Amino acid sequence: ATERCVCRDLVRRDVDERCEWGGYGDPLIEYYNLRISSADERERLYCRWKTMKRLWYSFELISTGELAAVLSLREISRWSRSARLGIVLKPSLVNRGLGTEILRGYTRYYFTEMGFRRLFLDVARFNRRAARCYEKCGFRKYGVFWREFPGDYGVINTPQYKANAACFR
Repeated sequence: ATERCVCRDLVRRDVDERCEWGGYGDPLIEYYNLRISSADERERLYCRWKTMKRLWYSFELISTGELAAVLSLREISRWSRSARLGIVLKPSLVNRGLGTEILRGYTRYYFTEMGFRRLFLDVARFNRRAARCYEKCGFRKYGVFWREFPGDYGVINTPQYKANAACFR
């Protein structure tokens, strides 16, 4: 738990709530938007998530009970006691320090209670807000790699996003 959130295992209703979050307005991160309205599709998504080799957690606001974030661990290695973290925050709750609060609380649990020694994550070079959050939580740059961008490359050529062109190739 953190000051504003409780952490628990992901449950089926979290997929519904996650799909109702609304979207991120930034086209560079719109692939985090889940636009799934069909109950059957949501059920399939939940089943797929739960059968992946990941640990899934939900963070719920204490004050309202609303889903604030979903966090997962993948590439879990008991041998090296490490994993790779993924997190997505509800768009309407971004820029309120909640991501930092959640990550600080979770990493304390991860290293002390779970006994892991290393935690990795990936952050897109253009996602400066997320990078600042991770740095505040103690993450350090370990390396650089390129990955396929799941969005629309055309947006990079617009004046608003031209400054991010070096993040893509």
